[in-house]
Amino acid sequence: MAGLIAKAVETHDRLRAAVAGADGARNALRVSYGGWYPTLSLSVNGGRENTDKPPGNPSTDMAAKQLSLRATQLIWDFDATNADIRRSQVSVVRADIAVERTRQELLVEGLTAYANLVRAHRLLAYAKQSEDNIRRQTGLEEVRLQEGFGFTTDVLQAKSQLAGAQARRVVAQEAMQNALSRFQAFFGHVPFQLDGAEVLAAARTPLPPTEAAVVDEARRHNPRLQELALTTAAAQESVSATRSRTLYPRVEGFVERNVKHDVAGLPGRQDELLFKIQVTYSLNTGLTAINTIRLAEADLRAADATWADQERSTLEAVRNSWTRLESARTQAALLNDQASLAAGFLDVARAERELGSRSLIDILTGETTLINARSDALAAETELVLAGYRLLATTGRLSSTDIQLKPAPRLDPMGRRSLDDLSRPAPRRGTGRQP
Repeated sequence: MAGLIAKAVETHDRLRAAVAGADGARNALRVSYGGWYPTLSLSVNGGRENTDKPPGNPSTDMAAKQLSLRATQLIWDFDATNADIRRSQVSVVRADIAVERTRQELLVEGLTAYANLVRAHRLLAYAKQSEDNIRRQTGLEEVRLQEGFGFTTDVLQAKSQLAGAQARRVVAQEAMQNALSRFQAFFGHVPFQLDGAEVLAAARTPLPPTEAAVVDEARRHNPRLQELALTTAAAQESVSATRSRTLYPRVEGFVERNVKHDVAGLPGRQDELLFKIQVTYSLNTGLTAINTIRLAEADLRAADATWADQERSTLEAVRNSWTRLESARTQAALLNDQASLAAGFLDVARAERELGSRSLIDILTGETTLINARSDALAAETELVLAGYRLLATTGRLSSTDIQLKPAPRLDPMGRRSLDDLSRPAPRRGTGRQP
């Protein structure tokens, strides 16, 4: 199953989109490097050229043709192109981090979908077991009442508990269907056998020992925070590029070769070879350059403020994940203790039933309590394991190699004696009532 989860993550459309975004960022980097490469341009033209010359020079009417080849090389643009390159480099790193973040988010989604499906299946089994026990007991109580050994109140109590058990089973069925829909939405309709399916175990990578260690790990490795920091760095480079491009000139050199035939009123072929340095400076009288710089600086301030806000929110989520993990540990321990105590009570109650000091309804109530306690403990243990994986994701250290599965524990029977045995008339105890 671990392989199925890893495969589903690697083929997920969301991850494919992130990988495509990273490929686009690399191509954008290649484009920015192109700013330092020479540009070649080829121009060919031809047509009729009629030239009226000053007096004393004959006018011409010729079929003019010209071939021009130019190579233009950027010499300096006051760091604008270098800033574009640095911004593209930052974008590539940010895109790679986005791929890893997406992969970890999908891992958490896949693990949650699988664990919740297995949990829902087992909780439904517990609910059905509880309903079957109570239905059978209700029938036995009705038989005992007809034979003169039972009480109408016991039958009514049993039917009341049966209605409650049926309601819990309906809720469990709904949860099972929802979990199955989530599983299919993530994994697709893959062949999967729930009976005997392994349950999710704790991750292989050890968790940080303290909340402070978790927060420190998140500050350094949380993918979301790294992306936001790189977004701010990219915005800084955008300001540098915009300032250089709008406030300073552009210095270029070019070599041009022209081959002319009957051009400019000069018959015959002419060959030209030009070497030039060109300085270009453009200024918009509406102060567009200043406003463009202000726009880039506003984007930088927005990126920086977003980073600061998201850092607080992310670290809050990290602390909440740690609190959830600690709470899940405590809940799992307490609910397992509750299940053990419920099992102990049921054993004692059964012994007392054989002695005639307990009614069968007490046994039935004990069994229902035990089943519910085991259901709650199972849910808490699943939440504990998922909380560990989520905490790893917040620190940026979750990978598919961390996934561990273990055989599902067997659904425990309700006891050594059957309800049929316990439903037989108990011995009378002096003045005690006959259960």
